[in-house]
Amino acid sequence: MKLDEVLNSAAAKWPQKRALIFPNAELTFSSLRAKARQKARSLISAGVRAGDHVGILSLNLPEYVESIFAISMAGATAVPVNARYRGAELQQVIADSDIRLLLTTSQFDDRIDFCAQLTDCYSDLSASLNPYALRLAEAPLLESIVLFEPVQKPGFISSTNFEQCGIDITDEALNERSASAGLESICLMIYTSGTTSVPKGCRLSHRAFVRNAAAEKERFAIAEDDCLWDPLPFFHISSLLPMIASMWAGATYATDTHFDVDRALEQIYRFEPTILFPAFPAIMGDLLSHDDFQADKMGRVRLVNNVAPASRLLENMAKLPQAVHVSAYGLTEISGVACHGSATETDLERAHTCGRPFQGIDARIVCPESHSELGPDEEGEIQLRGYALFTDYYNDPEKTREVMTEDGWLRTGDIGALDAQGRLAFRGRLKDMLKVGGENVAALEIEALLLTHPAVKMAQVVGAPHDRLGEVPAAFIELSDDAHCEEEEIIQFCRSNIASFKVPRMVRFVEQWPSSATKIQKFKLIELLALPQPLDPSSEAKDE
Repeated sequence: MKLDEVLNSAAAKWPQKRALIFPNAELTFSSLRAKARQKARSLISAGVRAGDHVGILSLNLPEYVESIFAISMAGATAVPVNARYRGAELQQVIADSDIRLLLTTSQFDDRIDFCAQLTDCYSDLSASLNPYALRLAEAPLLESIVLFEPVQKPGFISSTNFEQCGIDITDEALNERSASAGLESICLMIYTSGTTSVPKGCRLSHRAFVRNAAAEKERFAIAEDDCLWDPLPFFHISSLLPMIASMWAGATYATDTHFDVDRALEQIYRFEPTILFPAFPAIMGDLLSHDDFQADKMGRVRLVNNVAPASRLLENMAKLPQAVHVSAYGLTEISGVACHGSATETDLERAHTCGRPFQGIDARIVCPESHSELGPDEEGEIQLRGYALFTDYYNDPEKTREVMTEDGWLRTGDIGALDAQGRLAFRGRLKDMLKVGGENVAALEIEALLLTHPAVKMAQVVGAPHDRLGEVPAAFIELSDDAHCEEEEIIQFCRSNIASFKVPRMVRFVEQWPSSATKIQKFKLIELLALPQPLDPSSEAKDE
């Protein structure tokens, strides 16, 4: 089934059921489909052809979801653009993705002014005489920028004018356009989060992405009476995948324009979702540590998906004991997720592993040096293959070849292990393996320990250059609200719990993290470190 066919099917089965909930807006499946078809007509009339790339730059809005389906109905590829990109980043992705038409919004001018950002990026935009035929030197293929709102801005097309474009496109013409795209056509091009490098356009087919959403629906046992709450941005696959999984089942998907913990708790208490999909530890931590957190108001929650160290997951389980807490392993190149934990597993199994891969996805662990396949509980690189694999990186065959083996396995660059029952455990990134005086040190191990300190809300560990040892661990720490802690206290805490060569030699306290979508960009943390300089000789003596 293709992406737009999921919505068509849901609208036929559950026309008046709520498909999408925002704090101040709701859409039924039938109204979502009608609005998507309206936008699809306008896209076709505006010159979007089958296979073209259509970008979306916005915070979460109902119009964003309408546009995702409209682009699919028009036989084109949706390119959700990271709303955090600025200046050169934004220019680079728009140019690299060959977007023909960009959908954006003026709704958040008091928070994020996307129109001003685009005008700053493209000096010729505001002076364009014809917004239907832009001529931008920095983005030669970009022909139009359309607003979700009926406002007039130089260089932009208002929603009113855009809607008028589509009145002559018949249902028959729209249906023919939709049918022109096959299962192997590209429905989404998601730019990878860029935690370690420049983002790459990851192309996902209808077959890969939609089938993976169906697999997630089965693993979570999502049913018609479920409501799944997910606060993640629509430019991230951890929002799009569970959204489509919900629609497969006729369930309701609840979200917001952006994550704000006060608004989030209010929404959860009001709509009483049965599935929480915070996905990342910072979000779950904000919910559970909030002064207004009340477990009894979340009594209908039956399942929580969150990725975090085992100690943090076990803490979450204790705070919401009636729910099944699962973790996940995935990446954009496998259409979002390769596996989730299952209700059939124990709390300890679900805390320490990510469950078994979905049926049709294979996982193996390979020694990074010898490339030989490893046995149960042996650590090595996680490699994946199966129906959910991405098609390629757009316009980058060399990068595509780098991550694929000759026999069709995806090299994830992640460290993990498979237990005897086939459950996958994530142990960190290969590039997160520090080499401290010849000793291998996993950043994830130190981060997991730091999260057990009562004052620590979030921790990230990177390698700091060192004259004698090559590199040493450096910790970046976000403290919990109202917590106070000094660098030496953190270091001493680590000395009491792990080997001396794993102890961070420096600690930086941060209030905000450099991030792209939902992932912290460690390469930017490394840039924040001071230039290499000799460390305290007494600390070096402890390493010998």
